[in-house]
Amino acid sequence: MTSGLEEVFDADATHVWTGRAPDAAAPPDTGVLSPDELRRMRALPPGPAAAYAHTHIAVHRILGRYLSRPPGSVVLGRAVCPGCGSTGHGPPVVRTPATRLTFNLSRSETHWLLAVAADRRVGADIQHELPDARPDLASMAAVCFAAAELAGFPPPGHGENADARSAYFYRAWTRKEAVAKALGVGLAADLTAIAIAPGATGPVQVRAAAGPGQAGTLWQVRDVPMAGRVFAAVAHEAAATGPVRLLTMAPGCPGESLDIPGEDRRGLPVARTGHRDR
Repeated sequence: MTSGLEEVFDADATHVWTGRAPDAAAPPDTGVLSPDELRRMRALPPGPAAAYAHTHIAVHRILGRYLSRPPGSVVLGRAVCPGCGSTGHGPPVVRTPATRLTFNLSRSETHWLLAVAADRRVGADIQHELPDARPDLASMAAVCFAAAELAGFPPPGHGENADARSAYFYRAWTRKEAVAKALGVGLAADLTAIAIAPGATGPVQVRAAAGPGQAGTLWQVRDVPMAGRVFAAVAHEAAATGPVRLLTMAPGCPGESLDIPGEDRRGLPVARTGHRDR
């Protein structure tokens, strides 16, 4: 295992990887992808297919480093949806090898975001701002914002006012979606019940459940800093006691580690630990 990555298993840490798929043809090493991933890739137009392939190959490479396995031997699948019991759209899991590792992936155009933990549920969401959708923000907010969030929604305007309104919306949306994905139900969740204080700048906590009548889990949600008009958030179980790390993915290998603002600012540890069942 790459030095530093073991803290996910040994220190209850959450790692958040960011990357960007190159704007090029599909990579030659698609052999690491599963039959289902290949099917999804081939169903897309050439540009999106290339972005999909590059992103999912990166996921196999990263998870393989945690598991000390070649990328092609890491088999991904879906768990049972905790909301409806379906096996077709549950949260992503590592099928092979048997492991404590958990992960969640989000893509938007060529950008991607990957949250990794062990024995903890995590969720990730990343969104490019869609300027053409700005007039529709109010109608979109009406179906996914809680009453208090609607009350804090900046009024329509131009220039800086329009930017602030859009940022508020995307900050709320990515935080809610990160929690919904950590729950394992995605957009099937009642987003109005996931109140995430989009006006707050720091990590926020919210209690949410996968469905009506189910016991809620306390989640911690934080924004992930991104360049330009790209918005991202990650959610993890609030009971996690370890640090949250933001890392970047260079082509073919993990890159430099960074810390999410407001978190423990130590670099990744370099000491290796003894082997454990991962």
